Amino acid sequence: MKSKDTSKKIMIVVCVILVTIVLFSNVAWCIFYMKEKNNLRHSIMPVTQGDYYQEQLALVNNYELLKKEIGSTVEYEEKAKYIASNLDRISYQENNKAKKKVPFIKQNPNYPNGCESVSAVMLLQSYGIDIKVDEFINRYLKKNVIYSKDGDRYGPDPRITYAGDPRSETMGFGVFEPGIKLAIEKVLYDKTEEKINYNVYGSDDKKTLEYQVANKLPLVIWATTNYEPVGEMWTWRSYDKKYTYTYPKNSHTIVVTGVDQEYYYVNDPLQEKGNIKVEKGKLERSFDSLGRQVVGIEIYDITELQGNIENR
Repeated sequence: MKSKDTSKKIMIVVCVILVTIVLFSNVAWCIFYMKEKNNLRHSIMPVTQGDYYQEQLALVNNYELLKKEIGSTVEYEEKAKYIASNLDRISYQENNKAKKKVPFIKQNPNYPNGCESVSAVMLLQSYGIDIKVDEFINRYLKKNVIYSKDGDRYGPDPRITYAGDPRSETMGFGVFEPGIKLAIEKVLYDKTEEKINYNVYGSDDKKTLEYQVANKLPLVIWATTNYEPVGEMWTWRSYDKKYTYTYPKNSHTIVVTGVDQEYYYVNDPLQEKGNIKVEKGKLERSFDSLGRQVVGIEIYDITELQGNIENR
């Protein structure tokens, strides 16, 4: 009997030691991974000199390299497996059944360079928010002039401020993810009641479009007008001449509404109708070349959530 008891105690001790080693190694790996991500971001910042687009592009390229060197996060791996095994069920039709209908709004002729605002309004309206494009531009979108002087072009930081006029065919340039995210947050602050809890999220982790779409639809994304990788650039200097900003000439913002095995379905404000299909690899390459910029919304009705909990 004593020998059996001793064996059991030894087995318990061994199991405890093994579990401790596994837990410690997982914690150590997570700390290492997050440290490497932060190191990448900090090393990139001085190189890009305040240029948001170049920073995002560098983060995408370096995170892909980081993923190869030290492996993906468990969350990412699990989602990738889910996507691979369930794409036949993650279809455009099923996504439409699972979410609210996304209205389609054309940007022409009133907003020839207002794709960001039009796409943001499509996203907001899909969640039942009462807002029009004119109101979004006039009241919520931060914008400032862009002008030429002595052979140089000057304008605002497109990270947070729309450069030019969205209604102008020749003097409207654009704005990146943080500026649209901020404007959407302002809209929701003004137009949702206290019982509504919301979250506006971006693309800090720089995950692939397929990953983003599998998590949540609809999504506002930055791509290009022809769904090809970025080509030529606009450049302008900050008003104080400290920074030079780059902005893709064919940058475009659309709303992803669905996905199947071969195509993404999008509301492209330059088209005549919504839910057009774009070959997956093509849109992904365009999306990558814009730095994988995303804006999405999560809205929770607190009263409804409380009722669901009480009924369990």
